[in-house]
Amino acid sequence: MRDAARKKQSKQEHMKISPLHIRTGAAIIISSIALGSTAHAAPILENYFNFTSYGTVAGGGAITAAGVTGASATVKSTATALTSSGLSITAGSNAGTTGVSLSGSSLSGFTGSFTLQMWFTTPAAIGGNTALFGGTTSASQDNTMVGDQALFASYTNTNLRLRPVVSNNSQYGSVGSSPNGTAATGSTLYDYVITYSGTTFTAYLNGVAVTGGSMSVPYFSGLKSLTSGFAIGGIQNPAYGDNAAGANITSFMMYTGALTAGEISTIHGYGSTPTLNQLSSVVVVPEPGSMALLSAGLCALMFFRRRIGG
Repeated sequence: MRDAARKKQSKQEHMKISPLHIRTGAAIIISSIALGSTAHAAPILENYFNFTSYGTVAGGGAITAAGVTGASATVKSTATALTSSGLSITAGSNAGTTGVSLSGSSLSGFTGSFTLQMWFTTPAAIGGNTALFGGTTSASQDNTMVGDQALFASYTNTNLRLRPVVSNNSQYGSVGSSPNGTAATGSTLYDYVITYSGTTFTAYLNGVAVTGGSMSVPYFSGLKSLTSGFAIGGIQNPAYGDNAAGANITSFMMYTGALTAGEISTIHGYGSTPTLNQLSSVVVVPEPGSMALLSAGLCALMFFRRRIGG
């Protein structure tokens, strides 16, 4: 009997959780949160569309990006083909009807600096005023961006060069005065990146900053301002009747945070379809189970508190 009593007492003492235990458990969880916050100060891979990985998807079909946000995009039906070779856009169609589109709500988390990266092969003959990606809030193709929010990448109509165009209701313009011919050699694979630091846009080509490719744009309101959505392989809600650039897009990445020149160079070295493991050496790519683990820890802490309370 005495042995049984001692075992029962030992079990009860084992089950008691002291305030020290609670504080220790809380410290571990809070430390995990703090570490996560510190990591999230670095650029975060929000969406990664590897267009060679979805197989054949018909117009109207949906694809989902890898990454933290994991946004869904809808494949359009006009001059657009998504196969294991990538997202192919046929030249000659209005940019508002081509590519894949993301909803405006999927951009709501892009509240500050960001980076956009696209690997694409140019068409053999590049047309002027042809677009590769972006969006505006224009209600119709009224040939003006006054009153619109906008960000899109397009080729100029003379001395072909690729450049981003931005707008914030009353001010707009192209980003920088990058040299003629930038990203404009036919049938060539390019890695094109634009970063936004909160005030300044900078363009990179094949891992190197484009000469003259920076411009201060303090009036831009960020990706979240594109409430009508965003298109890859076209322009969502374009203000002009320009055509899409006939190109084959291999991949498209969207990061929160402005990548540094060194980070862009490193990622460029991984090629057009980097693995998540490769990207995680440069940017934050949380593992799918990390948030579940944190939630389990918080639930355990609440359980301990309930036990102590009675």
